[in-house]
Parts: sequence; structure tokens; C-alpha cells
Amino acid sequence: MFKIVKSKLIKLAIFGIVPAVFFSFGFLILVKAQEAPAAPPKPPPPFCGDGVIQSPNSKDQYEKCDDGESGSERCTADCGQKLLGWAWADTIGWVSLNNQTCAPKYLDPDLAGICGGIDPGIDYQAVATANDTIEGWAWSDNAGWICFGLTCNETCEGGACLAPYGNLETTLDTNDSDTENPPLLGWARILSLGDDGWISLNCLNDDVCGASDYQVRLGNSSFGKDANKETRLTLKGWAWNDYLGWLRFDPEIANLGPWLQTKYSDIYARSYLQGALPAPAAICNATYRILAGSAEKDAIFNFCSAQGQNWEEAGIAVNFPAAETLYSNVLGRLDINGLICDFNGKTSCVNRYGTMVEKFEDTVSLQAALEKQNGALGNKIYYYGGDYLIIDRPLAFNNGLNYESGAGTIIVNGNLGLTGDITYGDSIFGGKPSFKNLASVAWIVRGDLKIAPAVSQLAGNFIVLGNRADQEGNPQNRPACQKDTESQRNEVFGCGQIYTCCQPDLLAGPGGPGCGPEDCSSRLTVFGLMMAKKFYFDRTYFNPNETPIQGSEVVIYDGRLLANTPPGLSDFAKALPIWRSGSLAP
Repeated sequence: MFKIVKSKLIKLAIFGIVPAVFFSFGFLILVKAQEAPAAPPKPPPPFCGDGVIQSPNSKDQYEKCDDGESGSERCTADCGQKLLGWAWADTIGWVSLNNQTCAPKYLDPDLAGICGGIDPGIDYQAVATANDTIEGWAWSDNAGWICFGLTCNETCEGGACLAPYGNLETTLDTNDSDTENPPLLGWARILSLGDDGWISLNCLNDDVCGASDYQVRLGNSSFGKDANKETRLTLKGWAWNDYLGWLRFDPEIANLGPWLQTKYSDIYARSYLQGALPAPAAICNATYRILAGSAEKDAIFNFCSAQGQNWEEAGIAVNFPAAETLYSNVLGRLDINGLICDFNGKTSCVNRYGTMVEKFEDTVSLQAALEKQNGALGNKIYYYGGDYLIIDRPLAFNNGLNYESGAGTIIVNGNLGLTGDITYGDSIFGGKPSFKNLASVAWIVRGDLKIAPAVSQLAGNFIVLGNRADQEGNPQNRPACQKDTESQRNEVFGCGQIYTCCQPDLLAGPGGPGCGPEDCSSRLTVFGLMMAKKFYFDRTYFNPNETPIQGSEVVIYDGRLLANTPPGLSDFAKALPIWRSGSLAP
């Protein structure tokens, strides 16, 4: 890597009284030494902004720095202006124009964590010189040093670089109509890429403006926190490198926060669907339809579909599948009662559909059953009759071999807690593969689902029904489920709620310590679908620097529910989007 090394000339001056002793003809004569004359005072440093033109410039716009002494935080020794700011390329990430960009008073809070790739003691910056040129250095943690204009000559053999087209010098076009934001002509260079590192700062460099009208301009931008923002010179616009693509100077930094993302499916809401924050620009929460039961246009707020924003008042009621409706709604029917059979004191039985149902009363035996047979579910129903189930380790469901089915349904009669990742294994198909072999799992929960903060990935179709009615006087004489308000959660234990960040040891009651955003800074990705009476999406992860930007919770409809439908979900699956090849979860 090319490094800038600054030499230091250290001058050592010794002043003081030096006694002198002389002997003459036996007499001792003492002579008082003369004091050395005082050093003349240093001249004051040039003051940038004194109105004196340091370089011929009839426009007098950018010929000098106007902010105090030379050699300051803003001004070079010859009163050039030190630029501040960033550029971004999808291929190499962030590029810093000044070592001060990582200083706490200038660093944008949304860019926290991107500094640290270079020794903070190295002083570098791109500079708008008194001669209307751009020179100096920028730094990329991934690509290294980037030089501007004539500064690049220092890096070439013989002290002279040859630009791909036109002149190497990066100049300001002060004749442009926008005198406050003049365009640049010339080049920059990524040293680590050699001859492939040339960055064109204007389409006029190689006369391609007819195909792509891009340019970089000098302008002002605000840096720092709201109460102490400073206006500083920076570069704005687009530049091009044949090897790395586009480089954008002074890019907009999205005001991102946690947001829900679903892929390849629809979103259904019984009444309102509202998000605390919208999805980032040019990204949507849903791939297809968003359906809300309320007829009001603000029923869908901070949610968008990739298919457009056309509003249709269809009058379709999206009621939640409940015992009173035999677990059916507009999406289909779940025959919960038909999936379970009378065990008559045994651990297995065959239900009305001819499917084997195995019963478990403890976590250990259920987990062992799910892990046997190489993890293939065998087209069975696994029924857990306890009040709550905690899966306390990771699980992987594998594809079936030969004629074995990889599908299965897990029914939990109470609450379900997950502390480890649930994934589809990478086992290969045996014999002649078919969709029957494909691993595909459904989780039917007659309580709440609580997902621990450490969980990053889940596989399966989670249908969380709860065990309480939506009104008072339900047969079980339990408190009814209550609607949330904009400012308050009304959580009722066992109401059919999904918590994406909650310690499962809190299944004895909703919420509480460990069920909040303070522990939820990692992303959760679900391969399948999720249905519940309430969702508490508490993950707070977001990264404005990732490409592409994804949600804090990402639900990816992977098509396995249709490709190999688990027992009991055939009618329910009819309302789902058609599966397309290539969308299956890994």
C-alpha cells in the first residue's frame, strides 16, 4: 500500500551566558561574556480570508480559504480549503476525503462504526487550492489511497502520470453558470489498482456525455450533529471507474430505523397495518398484495408493495382463524380438530386423514423424535400436549431419502419458545428426487410464540392461533384478547402473539425483562410464513451501509408450503402465491 510519510526537520538552538577565562602575563583577568542577541520574533502566520488575492483569479470565489489562520483545521498553509465528507461506491464502500471525517464532531451518527481502517494520526485531505484545482488525498478502507489531479504525479515513475484522456490536472470550471457549485474537470486515481484505478470526474474527460451525463461539483454541505453543524466545502455528484463502476460523492444517508420486510408473498391484516417507520427509499415491505380489513385509507401506513400503490376498496374481511369459525377464513381452513386423534393412552394414533400422529409430553423426547431419521419429518404430525414447549437447541430438518417425505407438522398445545436457529439441512436427495422429499415444516401453536434474541434464522410456516377468544365469556373463562393502541401494548398471555425478541423462560407471562429492544440488535430471517393475532416485531437491527439494504426482520416466503405441503395445510395453502422455481430457502 502506498503511504504518505511526512518528514520533520528538527532545529536545536542553544542560548545562554557562556563564561570566558583569559590568562595574560600572570594576571588573572575576568571578562564578562556577552549575552547572545535575542532571536527575532517569528512573523505571524498568514491569515486566510484577509481579502488579499493569493493567486490570480478574477472570479475570487475559491482562490483562498476564508476561515482563519493558514495550516488550521480548515485551511492549508497556502490558504487552500480542506474538503470534508464522503463518497460511496457499491464495490469498495465508503471513501473519506479528510482524516477529520471520523472526528466525533463531524461523523454522521448513521455512519458510526465505519471508521478505524487507517491510523487516525495520519493527516490527509482533498484540497481546493488557491489555483482553482483539486489536489490531495482520500482514503478507502477497502481500496486504499486515492489521489486527485497533479498529486497523482507523486505516485508515477519519473514523477509524471498520464491520464487516460485529456489533462491529469483536476480543475474547477469557474466559467460555469453555477458559480457557487463549479464542476470539476480531470481525474483521480486509486493507487492499488494501478492503470485500472483511474476515476473520471466528468463525462467531458473522455467525451461520453451523450451516453452518460455525469460530473462532480464543488459545493457546500453540513457536517456534525444538529446543535453544532458546520458548513464545509465538499465534492458532490457522480464519478466513474471502468473497473469498479459508479462513485457517488456526498451521498444521501437514509434516515433508517428498524423495519419489517417480506419477500415473494402478501401481507394480510384484520384491521390496520401500521409501521413505526417506512421502508427505505425504493424498497418495499411486501412483494405483492397488502390487504387490510379496514376501509380507511390510513389503515395501511408506512407499508408499501413492490407492485405499486393502487388503492382498492375490495370489502374483503380478513378474520383470524378461530375455534368459533372452525379455524377458517378467506385464506382457507385449518382442520385442527381433524389433525388430532384419540390416543387412548397410547403415544400414537392415525387421524381422520390417515396421517400418523405421535404424542409427546416432554421436550427431550420430542426433540429426539424431530432429530431422528436424519432429520426428515416423514409426513407425520408431532403433537406436544404440554402447556409450553421450549426448543433449547438448534434444529435442522433434512430432505427425505428415496420415497421418504420431508414434510411434517408440529402442533404445540400451548406456548412455544425457541432459543436456537431452526433451519433446513443441506442433505442431498436419494434415488430419484421429487418434491415429496423436500423438507417442509409447519408449526401450529395454540398459545404464543417467543423467539430468543440469539435466534437469527428460522425455517417453517408458523401459525400461532392462541388459546383465547376475542371477546369476553369464552368457554375457557380466560381474559379475552385486547387490541393494542398506538402508544400501548395490551398483551394477554396465550392470545396468539409472536414476539420476535423475547427470552423463552418468560413464557409464564407476556413481556417483562428480556422482551424489549435493548437485547434485540441482530436481524431475524424467517424462511416460510407467519400468521398470528398479534406481532411484536422488536428487532432493532439496521445497517445503512449494506447492499442491498434489508429489514430488521425479514420473512421470505420460500414456496415449500406449496411444493411439499405439510399434513393438514392443503386447503390453507390454496390461497398462497404460486411458487416459482429458485425461491426455496437454502
